[in-house]
Amino acid sequence: MKKIFVLFLGIILVVVGFVATDTTDEKEAVKKAIVEGYIEGIFLKGDPERVKKRWHDECEIFMYRNKQLQKLPATLWVERLEKKPGPPMPDVKVTYEFEDVKVMGNAALAVVKVFFDGKQKYTDFMNLYKFDSGWKIVTKTFYAHF
Repeated sequence: MKKIFVLFLGIILVVVGFVATDTTDEKEAVKKAIVEGYIEGIFLKGDPERVKKRWHDECEIFMYRNKQLQKLPATLWVERLEKKPGPPMPDVKVTYEFEDVKVMGNAALAVVKVFFDGKQKYTDFMNLYKFDSGWKIVTKTFYAHF
């Protein structure tokens, strides 16, 4: 009986280990998608191809300003960067920090702090889905620290 219990416990630990590793790997993949498509794609490199790869074509950015909710297509960034590639603010040092990343199956939520010259400028709330081509940002809301 004791051997069966030890074997059963061992199997549970192995399964839990695989699940934990999978979640950790997926969290890292979500972070990578955000860094490539958002932080690098927009702020650091200004590369429309990076943005296209990591933002879904139908992604929308929601902005609450002056007590009005505005909905902007993320393709505005692609259009802007195709007209004028490169970082939109080349003289500003942009850094970031992931406050939290949650993954459940093929859905994820990330909270990202973005800093300009060491001062927090944005707190972004990004929702992603995992497609056959990888994780893509599907919606974004944010708070601007002005």
